Amino acid sequence: MPDLEAVDLDLLQRLYRHEQMPSAVLAAATDWHRPTLMHVLPEVPIWHSDRIVLIGDAGHPVGAGQGASMAIEDAVVLARALEHADVAAALGGYARQRRARIAKMVKSASANRDAKTAGPLARRLRNLFMPVALRLFYERGTSWLYTHDVTAGWQQAAAGGGR
Repeated sequence: MPDLEAVDLDLLQRLYRHEQMPSAVLAAATDWHRPTLMHVLPEVPIWHSDRIVLIGDAGHPVGAGQGASMAIEDAVVLARALEHADVAAALGGYARQRRARIAKMVKSASANRDAKTAGPLARRLRNLFMPVALRLFYERGTSWLYTHDVTAGWQQAAAGGGR
């Protein structure tokens, strides 16, 4: 694990001195916030207006290493929504369809993060039981993540069964 106390603006400027864009950004920095592990951004309550929508981490940072996957799913759902409704309705439909899945991902990420910050006894117990738990429960416990069909809701709407 990196020593976060050792990371400061001077170190970053030295590390990126040969990179034009990062150097320019770091040179323009007027304030410095120390990096933290397991930092979670607050929920963004409004994902869209009538003409603008946030997708991926911009709208719902889940902090579980699933940012790119969620952004791709968002893009597919948004594209399907735009096929079946005007822009304002499509943006609202996209947000409604994605909220439950994103909430589940946020809950899963939180549980995973909490497990990583457990105390010494909890870490030892986790390390003892994890091999067994993974073998017995991993596939069933994560299938919701890997078998999700982002187009299912819009296929139903297109067939006249929803919205």
